[in-house]
Amino acid sequence: MTICVITCVPDGIVMGIDSRLTENITYPDGRLSQKILSDTHQKIWMINKNVGLTAHNTFDYMGKDLNVIIDEFIESNVKEDDQVYLVAYRFYGFLRKYYPTLETQFWLAGYEEDEPYVIYIHKDENCRRNIENGKISYETHFGGNTKIAFGLWEKIRPKFNKMSLARAIEYVEFSIEATIKSLSFSNSYSNCGGQVNILVITKESVRFYEEIQDVTQ
Repeated sequence: MTICVITCVPDGIVMGIDSRLTENITYPDGRLSQKILSDTHQKIWMINKNVGLTAHNTFDYMGKDLNVIIDEFIESNVKEDDQVYLVAYRFYGFLRKYYPTLETQFWLAGYEEDEPYVIYIHKDENCRRNIENGKISYETHFGGNTKIAFGLWEKIRPKFNKMSLARAIEYVEFSIEATIKSLSFSNSYSNCGGQVNILVITKESVRFYEEIQDVTQ
């Protein structure tokens, strides 16, 4: 399981996710449990200089790590100048052709002619999610273990159409960290954890937040 948050505001798109990888275990007597495999697993990618990608639900396909699948796609289907709509179209076709039963749910984000795109892809669905009645919708999307982050959203009801990019980064980080901390103190299994990885997408670039911090510090 994981927690990912994608927030679109007027100045950019912020994608964030935790880095814990777990494994479901079924014992001979039918009992179920989970095992932590890693707290540094990559679940977010820069596809090229224009497009970001994150994922949740499952991170392997018949024993093949999802990172290998993403690398295959980038090497065979992506050019550095490709924009988000074309990348999403090719990625959807790639998954349908080579991994048709993959249960992973994907989010792609980027700009197309200065317009922000947030696109959801899963099996038979390839859908832009940040548009409503023909107008751009500034909002947030959750994936994975969403109960805590969604509950906070319901209480706070942020005005994303008036939110700065810096505050959007804070919001995404807060939502993920709140999920991780809450699960660590609860009686339920902490299936979200590790470091929080954030990708910041603007009209000009796609960069990991850590890189931006390094430049500004």
